This record gives sequence, C-alpha cells and structure tokens, in this order.
Amino acid sequence: MKKGTTRLAKVRLGLLLAAHSLLFPALAAPGVPQVPEPPDPPSNPEVSVQGFRVRPGETHKGDVVRFAPSAAIQGTLDGDLYVTASTVTISGVVTGDVFVAGSVVDVSGEIQKSFRAAAANVVLDGTVHGNVLVTGGSLTLGSKAHVMGNVSAYTGQFTHNGVVDGSLSFTGGNATLGGKVLEDASLTADRIEIEPGARIEGDVSYSTRKPMDAQLKAIAGGEVTYDEAPVREKRVKHREDEDLRPTTFGVGKWIAFFAASFLFGAALIAVFGSREPQVTLGIGSGTLRYPGI
Repeated sequence: MKKGTTRLAKVRLGLLLAAHSLLFPALAAPGVPQVPEPPDPPSNPEVSVQGFRVRPGETHKGDVVRFAPSAAIQGTLDGDLYVTASTVTISGVVTGDVFVAGSVVDVSGEIQKSFRAAAANVVLDGTVHGNVLVTGGSLTLGSKAHVMGNVSAYTGQFTHNGVVDGSLSFTGGNATLGGKVLEDASLTADRIEIEPGARIEGDVSYSTRKPMDAQLKAIAGGEVTYDEAPVREKRVKHREDEDLRPTTFGVGKWIAFFAASFLFGAALIAVFGSREPQVTLGIGSGTLRYPGI
C-alpha cells in the first residue's frame, strides 16, 4: 500500500512539473527556451496548498514540494526544494537543489547544490555551490553573489555584480556587467553595458546590435569574437511575430496561454483532489490571499 501511495505521489508531482514547463515558456518573451527538467523528484514529497516557512534556528529534514502563496527559508532545509509561489525568499541554507517558479525570488542565503528558477524577477545575493539557470523577466547577481558553477540566463534584463567561478551564458535584452567571471562568457543581447570592476578571465563571444570589441577586450583575459547572426535572427523573428500579432498579446499566445492554463488546472486537480473541500472553502473566504495577491 505504501509503494502504491508513493507511486501515485510521483505521478501527481510529474503532472504538476509538466504543467509548469508548459505554462512559463508560453508567457515568456519570444525565443526564450523552456526551463530544463528539474532534478529527480523526491521519493516522498510533501505537497500542500499552505505556505511554507523554516524559521531562523530551525532545521527541516527532508525534501519539500509546495504550491503556495509564499515560501521562506530562514533556517536550514536539509533536502531539495520544489516550490511554486508568488514570493520565494531564501535567507537561510538549502542543502539540496532548488527549483522555483513564481513572481519574485530573493536568495541571500546559501544553496549547496543547483538553483533553477522561472520567475518575473530573481535577485541572487548569496552563495550557490552548483549551477544557476534562470528564465523570465530579470536576473540580478548582487555584490555578495558567489556562484561556484556556471550561470545561464534567458531574461529581459541581466545585471552581474558578483563572482561566477564557472562560465556565463546570457541570451535576452540588456546585460550589465560589473562583476567577475572566471571562465568564458557567451552574450547575445540588444545592448551590453560595462561597469567598473567588470572582468572576464576567459574568452568572450558576443552578439549585439553594434560591435564593441574595444570595450570587451579591456575586461577579457582571452579572445573576443563578434557574431552578428544571433542578434540579427532575433530582430527578424521579432518582426515576424509583430506581423502575425493582431493584438498586443497575440492570438498564438492566447491559445498557448489557455492550453497551458487548462493543463495546469488538470495537474492541480490531480495533485489536490483529496483537498478539494478545504481548498474551495479557503478560496471562498480569502479569494485574493490564496493566489498570493
């Protein structure tokens, strides 16, 4: 019986994560790839519509899966964190992997494995021992940010003022470089701004509207190469999308949005079917609070 329950929990969690992978790319900017699959889900996930918090000084042992208005790790989470929430704050320690989907994500603590996020705004001003992958509106690496692995960002805005031990890959709108990258960097952006203190120890390959070899050679330890093709293809694709868009949002995106919403709702029914009465009661008594508004 226990094995059957565990297997059912895995199936429900798989539906939820699959719905996320469809929902967020549908709402992101054209050309932004899907977030790769997260690490393997925990064998005994904790799934709840309630908020989750580990208070300062506390230690929660075990993997955590939450769909909630908010999540805050102020103490220590000894395990992996899978969370979908309006706001996610990690000021404590997570010993495992972190996979986040939400609106605002703030990491000032420590993540001892990888960090993956699909969110409107992500601020990382702490330490990540593994790789970082972010898709969405913006990614900011603060002055205290230290990523011991690689950073991959597919966002509209990217600001780097920290330290990346590995390589940096950015594809999106505007990139501001003011921190250090100890290996190579690959940048495809409409505009690249360089601030005092910026340094890339390895090679730099980039694509922008206008070449800026001199500025990048001043901060690079290796070779600097320019390729106009990626940004040119990006502009062509943007014009094609505009031609096919009768409204600001676009018919194609409306279809994708409603399809993703349907699948997302189906996944939620599969996961939280047994909690339907209390969820219905909660929504009725706090309509705005439940979605995290």
